Amino acid sequence: MNKNIDRIIKKNKKDKIGHVSPSFYVTLSGYDGFKSVSNLKIVKDLKSKKFDNLLIPIHFSSHWILINIAVTSKTIKIYDSLNGQHPIISEKFINFLNYIGMKNFKIQYVNCPKQKNISDAGILVLEFVRCIVENENVSNIKVSNIAQIKQRLVK
Repeated sequence: MNKNIDRIIKKNKKDKIGHVSPSFYVTLSGYDGFKSVSNLKIVKDLKSKKFDNLLIPIHFSSHWILINIAVTSKTIKIYDSLNGQHPIISEKFINFLNYIGMKNFKIQYVNCPKQKNISDAGILVLEFVRCIVENENVSNIKVSNIAQIKQRLVK
């Protein structure tokens, strides 16, 4: 996942978009997690507004979602191809941003195309990343074209 996100961002030469590996959320959620991740360079870059967006893929219960901390709009955008609500994750990120001094962020659940099976969530997270990087609306994603999306991602 991390390699693919890195490739999408670099391909589009977007240096105002940062990303972390899925282990970021695991660490954030652990014992003393806020303190543990607050010293990471990526968090210091986030605080200094080096990024307009910080992308955080999260894997849990055999499903992938994407968090986008949109710094300029002070919004935590949650992309889920099952359009689920994630109050624990939302609250965790609000509290973490408050902890590092980034206050007044709001939560936005992005209306995403819904996956048609149990295995396409990861592919759709990568497609959400592409849409963010290319400034395209995720509603343009055609889940019926998942085979073509997979082909494009492996190129």
